[in-house]
Amino acid sequence: MAGSGRVRLGRVILLAAGGLVGLLLGEGLVRGVNVLRSGAAHDRGGVERAYQHHDPVLGWRPTPGVTARHHTTEFDVTYAIGTHGFRQREPPLLRSNREDGSPRPRVLVLGDSFVFGQGVDESQRFTERVGAALDLDVLSVGIPGSGTDQQVLLYEELHGESGPFAMPSAGSKPSVPHFDVVVLGFLLEAVERNVSRRRAGRSKPRFVLDDAGVLQLTGVPVADDYETLAERIEARETSRLERLKGTLRRNSALYGLLRERFRDALRAAGDGIRDTRVEDELELDGWPVTRALLARLREQVVAQGARCVVIVIPSAQDLETATGAGDEAAARVLSACEDIGALGVDLTSVFAAEPACYFPVDGHWTAKGHRVAAEALASRLASLLPER
Repeated sequence: MAGSGRVRLGRVILLAAGGLVGLLLGEGLVRGVNVLRSGAAHDRGGVERAYQHHDPVLGWRPTPGVTARHHTTEFDVTYAIGTHGFRQREPPLLRSNREDGSPRPRVLVLGDSFVFGQGVDESQRFTERVGAALDLDVLSVGIPGSGTDQQVLLYEELHGESGPFAMPSAGSKPSVPHFDVVVLGFLLEAVERNVSRRRAGRSKPRFVLDDAGVLQLTGVPVADDYETLAERIEARETSRLERLKGTLRRNSALYGLLRERFRDALRAAGDGIRDTRVEDELELDGWPVTRALLARLREQVVAQGARCVVIVIPSAQDLETATGAGDEAAARVLSACEDIGALGVDLTSVFAAEPACYFPVDGHWTAKGHRVAAEALASRLASLLPER
């Protein structure tokens, strides 16, 4: 009996030791990933301050004439911001001619960090690749972290009275349009950004719909209140906790039972960390505002004599949930484009078939990802451009 007892004790010790080793290995793995991610986040926060500045209407924008190095474990690039505030050495502000004397088609591309080209050299961006492939002048005006609302405001600023592409007179269409095509790079996450008052530690403008369904701009002038890195990390961790709780609520019957039994205790524990502002905003339906923003952009693009194209840019997370919420969201964007008369191009299936298009930690396109996007977009743009 004593021998069998020692055997059982030995098994318990082995099981406990194995469990402890597993926990330690898991802890080490998670900590290692967090170190990589926090390092990338820390560098990104620093580089954002180096090449962006506060703007009372847009919230933030690239600073003209500055350069900033962005170094992480995955890439090492330098962002050079031109004198007009775009990441483009020689932005094509005037229409040029081809070698045969015919006018070179012009394309304006709006968007966020995917259009800006985070993590790759300027020459590797899909905008430059499309320009070279189709012999176009492409003006790329991506603002990292921005939503559709800020991108529409930027378009209106560029075509405003003091903008480089001002209308010749109020309400009239230019005899020669400034652009033949205007492309909006639409990250699906923009639906949430468009109903948020803050983004990446900064206040931003926000449109709301009035009782008549008309967009009304709020939150301007935008406060200059960039949060510290520590505050941003804390907010990010809180957001991750809320997402984890949502996943458990949807998929775990045990969590649902425990949550019901200990609801009051859970609420008390969460009072100190819950960001009710963010929670309330994420519960808002961003689609009505987003659809209205797309319609507003398309209306102004057409008034300028150009065609409007919306490309749906999937994030790496969207691809992981393909055939799920990501596909449903992309379908809603395409449906909205069809309703308002814009051309919608979904890149989800294109990227789902191509590996190594995203940096694993940073999450933006690699040079290959930009090449894949350029090839898909060029084939659609070719038919929209004026013939030689």
